[in-house]
Amino acid sequence: MLKHRTETVIADLVDAAYGGPGGRRKRHVLRQALYALVRLAKVEQLVDMRLDAEHATGGMVGLQRQRQTKAMLRKIDMDVQAGRMRLGHDWDSARENRRRQVFADIENDCRKR
Repeated sequence: MLKHRTETVIADLVDAAYGGPGGRRKRHVLRQALYALVRLAKVEQLVDMRLDAEHATGGMVGLQRQRQTKAMLRKIDMDVQAGRMRLGHDWDSARENRRRQVFADIENDCRKR
């Protein structure tokens, strides 16, 4: 029912701004902008409610969030370290393959002579 009220108010605003025939694109753009504004207001209201809840609980939610953040940062660090090790291993393998190719060419040159 609340959504009906929102749709009615938005339709009234669009009609007030662009009443009469024509201007379908402008009406559509304004309608979508107003819907986006309503969605943004809802998100801001939820954020404010969460902040109020954190203040009311004395920051207990904040401590839990800090733990989750630290755990996430540890996981990211572990992924970075694994990537570095994998990159170092790949780099060493590429160097070794390059050396083998150089030495293989030298042996082939010697055999030809």
